[in-house]
Amino acid sequence: MKKEKTTKTSSLQSPSAKTVGEESLRLSAIEDKNEVVEVQREILKGSNSKKSFLENVQEAAERGASDPNIEYPFYVVVITKKERLLQNVIRPYYLYRQSCPTPEYDQTVYQVTKGNNLEYLWTIPDLNTCVYLSENECNLTKDHNLMLSMLEAFNNGDLLKWAKKLNKEFDIVI
Repeated sequence: MKKEKTTKTSSLQSPSAKTVGEESLRLSAIEDKNEVVEVQREILKGSNSKKSFLENVQEAAERGASDPNIEYPFYVVVITKKERLLQNVIRPYYLYRQSCPTPEYDQTVYQVTKGNNLEYLWTIPDLNTCVYLSENECNLTKDHNLMLSMLEAFNNGDLLKWAKKLNKEFDIVI
């Protein structure tokens, strides 16, 4: 009696499912570049994850609240990074920390206060999106006005001043 070789697939993955690398290569071959704003929308929708963006933020807040070394208020920071080898793959990282971070590109920040109340502070998109928003200020929809005002606060140093104030840091004048 001959034994047949069978390929076993995971119960989580259908036989026709593709890996991230396969899908990245397929999309790279098409060379249909999405607008940078559309990429940001996809990240925020959480379309490539089983959990939504906000669910992941809340999970990071819960992890921070259960950490004995963290006191209220603390901060949840979402950093979006492009994969080094797969340039069309963007992954968000959900971190918590005691101090308010220095504002930078590819960053969303929330403050967590007692009772695990989340307060949205800011989002600074990637450099390409920032350039796009600045260059197309007149053509933007009302949805983009908040992002544009955050970008202006980032560029003129107001977000950095706010972060320092939240951290109770003071500039020493000599």
